[in-house]
Amino acid sequence: LEKRGLGFRLNEQTEALLGDDLGRVRAVQFKSGEVIDTDLVVMAAGIRPNTELAEQAGLPCNRGILVNDTLQTYDPRIYAIGECVSHRGIAYGLVAPLFEQARVCANHLAQLGFARYPGSVTSTKLKVTGIDLFSAGDL
Repeated sequence: LEKRGLGFRLNEQTEALLGDDLGRVRAVQFKSGEVIDTDLVVMAAGIRPNTELAEQAGLPCNRGILVNDTLQTYDPRIYAIGECVSHRGIAYGLVAPLFEQARVCANHLAQLGFARYPGSVTSTKLKVTGIDLFSAGDL
């Protein structure tokens, strides 16, 4: 991608996006004071689960509402799925794991048998300037 003219800034902290009179981004200023000219800015942000209600209810939380392999919280009457949970220390911010969690949880709630959620392989696929990209696991 760099050979195609794309530049990457990893582990940088953005101080400001600087624009022109028409409101278009023209430069990025970093906390270090460095300023670079740009035509486009792409930012990636993770998720931060909102656990306030669960904490008020006395449910243990650590990077999300803690759940076991059946997606039950420490209170076995309460199930949780989605971006608000932490399963085996991982808070998933992707759609595919949430569907997998929903299937396991629905089986338990409907009493259709015992299923476990072992976790998900996280992956992302996209195409950038005609190049197919795939990312799996932690980078």
